[in-house]
Amino acid sequence: MVRSGYEGVAKEAFDTMEKKTKEGGEDRPEACEPLSGDDYTTLLTATAVDGLGWMNTDNQFDKLKMMESLGDEDQ
Repeated sequence: MVRSGYEGVAKEAFDTMEKKTKEGGEDRPEACEPLSGDDYTTLLTATAVDGLGWMNTDNQFDKLKMMESLGDEDQ
């Protein structure tokens, strides 16, 4: 989204989505209306991945963090 010129819209939508997710909201926030269906789905995915702690300090998906969180802690 940022690469295609949505930087301001993407940030506002992400911040709104993150807040709405924490509040338990399920409908599409007004700030996300300018986003295409694919971009909205990408935003939902990014919010979920970030919430699971799978992002590194550069806000990039970190496969190692994902694997560690899915590992069996009893081993």
